[in-house]
Amino acid sequence: MTIGTEEAMRQLRRWFNQAYWTKFICHLFERMELECTCSQITLEEWEQKMKGSRPLNYKWLVNKIKKHLPHLYEALCLKFYNPWENECRVNRDYYILVHSATEYFIRK
Repeated sequence: MTIGTEEAMRQLRRWFNQAYWTKFICHLFERMELECTCSQITLEEWEQKMKGSRPLNYKWLVNKIKKHLPHLYEALCLKFYNPWENECRVNRDYYILVHSATEYFIRK
């Protein structure tokens, strides 16, 4: 027997209290992953990924990476000074971290 989406949601709400439910759902939709770096793609792909990008606050991005991608945070030693921090960008699909003159495309 298949449960409808609304019925399944009602059951989930019964199983979790409201505070935990909200945190659980928010965590599900905040999945980030490192898709590639600029050295792994062609110029055309790079231009497509950079399309519509705008500047992003470096410290905000580093904190988000520390929370969601701790292995990347440690591997790049993001707790230390980064001379490219003013080059970080964001668009509809990606956070773009620039570190050691390399752009890391992190899918939202």
